[in-house]
Amino acid sequence: NDYSYAYSSVSAPLAADVDGDKNLVATNIAWGSNGVGYFAMIGHEDFVNLPDSNLYPVFYKTTDNGATWNRLAAIDLLNIDNILNIDEVDPIDSVQYTTGFEFDLTVDADNNVHMIVDVGALGASGFSIVSGPTFFAVVDIYTTDGGTSWFAQELGQPQTFRGEFVGGGSTIPEDNRPQVSRTLDGTKLFFCWFETDTLINPDNLKPDMWDMAYNTVTDLWAPAANVTTGTDADAAVKMGNVSPFVLENAGCYEIPMSYLEMQQTAGADDPS
Repeated sequence: NDYSYAYSSVSAPLAADVDGDKNLVATNIAWGSNGVGYFAMIGHEDFVNLPDSNLYPVFYKTTDNGATWNRLAAIDLLNIDNILNIDEVDPIDSVQYTTGFEFDLTVDADNNVHMIVDVGALGASGFSIVSGPTFFAVVDIYTTDGGTSWFAQELGQPQTFRGEFVGGGSTIPEDNRPQVSRTLDGTKLFFCWFETDTLINPDNLKPDMWDMAYNTVTDLWAPAANVTTGTDADAAVKMGNVSPFVLENAGCYEIPMSYLEMQQTAGADDPS
């Protein structure tokens, strides 16, 4: 069959660094209702006003189903310092923050966007994150008024950040893969990430799925919980992916999740 469609693009300028490189590591898009949608990216826009080599979120918004887009904000991560209970690499100087390299978006019932992303102390080299325990957190960065005001909620502090899986002559890295699901009406959000218990492995090679739920109507959070420990997926959720929507049945919620089995992992003698 033949299909016709209209194509439009969003211009999101990025400045080049001293090496002439433009630093953009991830993009995503999510839709609400009545023509409202959000586009976000993780990168570094401007080396004049923000010379430090950190990564941060930038948000764009449409209210007409994508016909036009407006830049809302670049989030200054120093402004969320008061909600992060993470350690500073150098407690004498003001800590510089950066994001991880992946994120997810959703839009709630009030047409407000939520971004789940790792935020941590900036590493010694540009665009790196200090990924040891207590130095970074999984965070929900969100707006309550359509993009004028921005806030952040710490969701959890993973014990591990990255695992590297080896097999067939290739090495595949995997970080915490932060993702978010919602009910169809957008009143309940479920923030997910994947990490390994360091008692099992010092790297993120045997991850479990963690979840923290938020009710946008009551403004209440459920405690973060490991939802795969003790199941067939215990310490096995490699390359985990969750659905953007949850299944709801009489007040019970199921988050559809898929994961991979791998024959060999770096740093481990046993197949997993």
